[in-house]
Amino acid sequence: MKLFKNNMDERQTLEMLQSRKITCWIFYILLLVSLIIQSWLLNLPFAYYGPEFSILLIGGAYLIISDIRRGEWEDFTHMKPGIRAYLLWSAGSAIIASVIFTILQYIRLSASGKVLPFSDILLSSGIFMIFIFCFAFAVLTLVGTLTKKQRKKLDEKYEDPED
Repeated sequence: MKLFKNNMDERQTLEMLQSRKITCWIFYILLLVSLIIQSWLLNLPFAYYGPEFSILLIGGAYLIISDIRRGEWEDFTHMKPGIRAYLLWSAGSAIIASVIFTILQYIRLSASGKVLPFSDILLSSGIFMIFIFCFAFAVLTLVGTLTKKQRKKLDEKYEDPED
């Protein structure tokens, strides 16, 4: 016996799922912005934003694992899993993260009264960019490989026997 009866047709269900997906991403981005403000701009200790950080990591891990289990990849990227997609998304994420890092580092140093040569800030941002690129490439390669394997399994499971 079902606890709740579903009275929606397929169109309504898809629209509801799309709305929930957008809402989830809005919450995810706002949580990330909140963490950045608390850790970088307000310079609060980790104990203040630790639970939010944990929620962000658990939520991100759940999204990735659920996509792998369903064999989904193209929903957001619109690209097939492969080296080209991994390189493009890694480079994009590294550039965006390093620009944010550079701006926040400059604001933080300016607020504290410290004066660092701009070349030092750019050097640390460059190192950060390389680290983010390598990390993102490794994660995307792992997720893409697992997604391909799961998709192959699902294709074999739901393959039409008449072919």
